[in-house]
Amino acid sequence: MQQRLSLHLNTSEVVRREYFVFSGPSQASEIELSRADDGTAIRCCPGSLNVNTAPAPRRTLGQARRRILLHLTSPKAIYPFDPRERAMANQVPWHLNGDYFENCSCSLLCPCLMSAAAPLTAQPTEGFCNVPLIFHIESGRYGEVSLDGLNALVVLHAPGVMADGDWSAATYIDERADDEQTEALAAIFSGEAGGPMAAFTPLISKNLGVSKVPITFRIEGKTRSAQIPGILHMSVDPLPTMHPSGEMWVNAGHPVSPDKMALAVGAAGNTFSDRGMRWDNSGKNGLYASIRWTNQ
Repeated sequence: MQQRLSLHLNTSEVVRREYFVFSGPSQASEIELSRADDGTAIRCCPGSLNVNTAPAPRRTLGQARRRILLHLTSPKAIYPFDPRERAMANQVPWHLNGDYFENCSCSLLCPCLMSAAAPLTAQPTEGFCNVPLIFHIESGRYGEVSLDGLNALVVLHAPGVMADGDWSAATYIDERADDEQTEALAAIFSGEAGGPMAAFTPLISKNLGVSKVPITFRIEGKTRSAQIPGILHMSVDPLPTMHPSGEMWVNAGHPVSPDKMALAVGAAGNTFSDRGMRWDNSGKNGLYASIRWTNQ
């Protein structure tokens, strides 16, 4: 279940000391802040914050109070919060199971996820990040709408450090989807319907829209591949390892699959060309995982 943190802070103290203290859980996919001086709501993703927690001796309302030190590593990662988004996210319950892979423009290993810096705060190896997130839904429902067997693609471009935001995003929906399925998939994979993709929405400033296209998704052994004619050709294989399973798994906290994700590498000829963008991510960092999502 996605967690949201709510708190009040003194703006002047944040500016002066770059930290504040509140009570609540220490892990969340989105943090909502409400300024004490004027009540203005803002939000940020945890990747832009360093979080340290320590239990205090007393309890409040049956819950242990925690002093949580949040150090703002990237002021640009704070964005206005629209309360209507919460209502939209809670409007229709949905769930899905399936598979996913990505192949970003960073050399191995992607420092945006794995480095000595806080997540998303390291400089991408190319100075920017271009990444397609490719999904196959084995089974799923959005309210009463079946999502079984459908595919989707989300393309993200970050012009610099990912926590600084200003991302561009485009969503591609399986052409086999009917109108209700198209609406459901667009809501889920844009983050509007809550769930894991909502973790990215505070960082996206340019929405390049939704397209319906033929998407082929294949799993052959440990190889994941996908194709959209004239737009995308992507394939990843697991990184070589001495482990007998043939795969290296990490719990890097990636919103798509926080607890288990395989390290992979993009194959030769991995390209994307659309919306004025042209990428070649051959030999670059890859990831894949099975997914189990819900907005409940």
